[in-house]
Formats: sequence, structure tokens, C-alpha cells
Amino acid sequence: MKRLFVALLSLIILLTGCSSGSGSFVYVVNKPFETLDPVDASYTHTFQLFANVYQGVYKVNQNSELELGGAEEVILSEDGLTYTIKLRDDVHWVNNKGEDMGLVTANDYVTGYRRMVDPNEASIFSYIFEAVDNTNEILAGEMAPDQLAVTALDDYTLEIKLDTIAPYFDSLLAFGSFVPQPAAAIEQYGDEFGTTAETTWYNGPYYVTSYEPDYIVSVEKNPLYVAADNVTLESVDFRVNEDSTSRYNAFLNEEADYVEIQTPEDYEDGKANGVINDKLTSYSYYAVLNAREENVTGDETLRKALAAGFDRQTIVEGVFGNINQPIEYIIPADLTTSSYGGVDYHDFSSDSLLTYNKEEASKYFDQYMKEQGLTDRSQIEIELLASSDATGNSKFAEVVQSTYLQEFGITVNLTVQPFEQFITSKKSGAFDMYLQSWGPDFADPATYLGLWQSSQVGSQNYSGYSNPEFDRIYNEALKEANPQKRFELFAQLEKMIVDDGVAIPFYQLNSPYALTEGYTMGFDSFNQISQEYTTYEG
Repeated sequence: MKRLFVALLSLIILLTGCSSGSGSFVYVVNKPFETLDPVDASYTHTFQLFANVYQGVYKVNQNSELELGGAEEVILSEDGLTYTIKLRDDVHWVNNKGEDMGLVTANDYVTGYRRMVDPNEASIFSYIFEAVDNTNEILAGEMAPDQLAVTALDDYTLEIKLDTIAPYFDSLLAFGSFVPQPAAAIEQYGDEFGTTAETTWYNGPYYVTSYEPDYIVSVEKNPLYVAADNVTLESVDFRVNEDSTSRYNAFLNEEADYVEIQTPEDYEDGKANGVINDKLTSYSYYAVLNAREENVTGDETLRKALAAGFDRQTIVEGVFGNINQPIEYIIPADLTTSSYGGVDYHDFSSDSLLTYNKEEASKYFDQYMKEQGLTDRSQIEIELLASSDATGNSKFAEVVQSTYLQEFGITVNLTVQPFEQFITSKKSGAFDMYLQSWGPDFADPATYLGLWQSSQVGSQNYSGYSNPEFDRIYNEALKEANPQKRFELFAQLEKMIVDDGVAIPFYQLNSPYALTEGYTMGFDSFNQISQEYTTYEG
């Protein structure tokens, strides 16, 4: 009953919105928001909100290019290990009423970065600071967070020392985990910081006026934003609606300005009506298998059988129709070109790491049965975890179940849970297989492959995969500045997790959308761009 109430309330909120160039721009997301605190953020739509209300050293424009945001100059030392950042002296914090709360200083960056790596804060994005000197020691509990190699040389000069060359680091400085965090507000509000619109300060193009994370987050143009003259939308409503068809109908009824399309039926209808735009993203989807010894999939032979028997083409078509693109790799193409002078990681990796091979899968299943003393394939049982909230997730589970049963005769038991319970289950390792999505946080293969480090088990590495050889090569790759050598090392790692059967490539996300006529909207590679770059000419 509670879920029905939430769904109906989300729909009511949508239906009371304004659009078509009048009132707020209505941007619809498919899940509740998590937080206003960068430390606790993990989902794409939360970082999409952050791109509107926070700004770090850089921002990303409508052409997916880095522009200076909170800084006026970034100087990199000749050895590539020290960033000296001259911050602007006219960037203000504002509260939920748009009132001036003081200037953003280098100390706010230091405060934010220390919080991000503090083990007590338990941010799941702490690992992306690993290029910053002392990060790994802090995460291991060997050093205190205040020993992070980030220093306020004066009020408007920030120094960051790296322990390894990181050509992608500029793109990290535009990501939502690297924004400054207001030291004064954190001190004032304590544990309440980031939990409400009133207990949070903002320095981006917009500030939050209303924060109801399950239903709607409203933002208004920040009059003190350094580029306020370029911001044309006066306000934006980020509205939550977890039902794809309801979102699409809201758009057709002119009650929403931007919605993503996620069902085959809506996609085909939108194509026929000429209101759908395709947008191939850098998000890859793959099945994760539990590698813990106590799980049935802790057996590598069974994992390899499941991997070889994964008929991605049939599954993609059965779940998404013609929307998404089946892939046989984990890391999408064109990820690295912006950070490495046009060099693409895929020039040094394989586009075909794992193909569907029924004969090979059958051999592995038979080998597993022999090893386990089983007499019939129906005795092979795996638990497939799925979310009832995520669009296509439960249908994915049903199609996988029927495909494995029809092709190989094995038993797949489904566990379908509400989203929050699903997250808890995968974090605790209560699964044999589940569907994972991941998009880039910066323009380097490490943003995908870093998840599989042994140190990430229990954080982002929910599979429990722990391979010392993987860790060794990963650390070697991080220290390699030559793009070809770096990418060749990362390609070994990508192949390793696929060969070990802990990651089964599935599809690359096409994120088709409908946008009210007259609006022009910018998109970046990370799906996290400010509505500063949305304009209306209707």
C-alpha cells in the first residue's frame, strides 16, 4: 500500500507541473534522490542535481568540454604531480533562500576532499581520490584524513599533490565528489548537513528551495552565481516518477519537459510520433556473479558456464526491444579521447571479450555437474537478485531465468526486492547474480576497473572478487603515463574479470528522451550537466 501511495503521489506531483516554456522546467528522474551531501551521493540523477547546485574547479559544457568553473587558473607542474589552482575570489555560498553566506575559499575544498576520504564518512566514491597522495593510506586507516595532500596555500590558492601521474585528473575536478563543501555550514549543522534544503549551502547556477527527495526537488537561479547572466532558466523542478509509461504520458500531456524513455512500447510509440531522440551513453550494463567461496557461484567452472551461456542478444531484445546495444566488453568506446589527446582505449582492447557459445557453456555445465556429483542440470540452482523498482530489472531477471532454463535446463530462482532492500542485499553478498550498471566518473578506464580491486570488496566490489594479480596490474597501470602502455595494462584487467566470470558484458545504454519543442539541452559523456546549458527559444 505504501508503494502505491508513493507512486500515486509522484504522478500527482507530475500532473500539477508547468512546462512548454512557462514556469519551471520540469525534469523527470526515475528514482528518489539520496542526499544533498556529496559524501553520501552515488547515483547518476543525484550527481545530475549536484551539477546544478554545486560547482568545483571545472564544469562541463554542452559540448562535453571542460571549462573553468570555480577557478581562474590551473597550473600543473612539469613532473605532472602537483596542481596549483588559483580560485576565483567572487564565488559565493548561498542558502535555500538565495542569501549570501560568504565566499568559497580553498579551505572549503580542503574540507570537502578530507570528508570524501575519511573512512568514518564511508563515501563509496572515496576510491576515486586514489591519485591524490596519501589517499590509500588514509583509507587503510594508516593516516588521518587531515594528512591528505591537499593544502590551502592561502584563501584562494589550492594545492593538490598526486602520488602518480593522472592525465584524467582535470576531468575529476569537474565531478560531483570534487566540489567544495562549506566548512562553516558543516560545522553549524553537523550531521544534519546535506539532509534538507535549509541545512545546505550552494555555489552553483541554482540553489535548492524545496527538497522532498522521494517526490520533487525544486531549484531557482542563483543571483550570485559567477555566470548568472548566461543562465536562462529561472527555475527547474526535478520530479520523481518511477513508472516509465507514466513519465512518457506526462510528457505527451505537456506536464513534463524532459523525460527518459525506458520501455520498448513507449520507445516505438515515441519514434512513430517523432518525439524521441536517441542518446548512446557511456553507461555499460553487465551481470555480476558472486565469487565468494560460500556461494554456489564461488565455483569458477559454474561462473564460466553461466558467462558462456549468456545470450545477450536474446535477453536485450526480450527486455528492451530495439532500445539498447548488446556489447561483448565492459568499457565503452570513446571514453578516453577527451583526456588523452584523441587516443581511444578501444584501440588497445578487445571489442569481443565474451560471445554467446552454447556448446562451450554446455561443456562447463557438464564439468561442474561431474565435479559436484550432480545427475541432472535442473539440480544446478542459482539465485538471481533483481530490483522491483528499476525499469526493466525484474523483466531482465525473468528473461534470464527462462533463457537459461530453455537453453540449458538449469534452475534460476528469482529474488525481486524493492530498491532499497535490493541495494542492501547486493552489498551484503546475498545473491549469486544481479544486473549492474556503471557510468564513468572521469575519462579513464580506472573509473570502471577500480571497482574490482580487493580493497573495494564490501564497498563497490559487491562480487567479493579478490585477485592479487588484478590488484598488482591495476596499481602498475595507475602509475603508467604512456597512454598505449597504460591502456594495454587496463585491457588485461578488463579481460581478467570477464575470463574469471565475475562480470558478464550485457549492453551499452541508449538513453532515449523526449524534450519539449523549443528547448535546447546540453548533454555530456557522464550524463551530469547543468541546466545552465538549457535554453528555450519557443
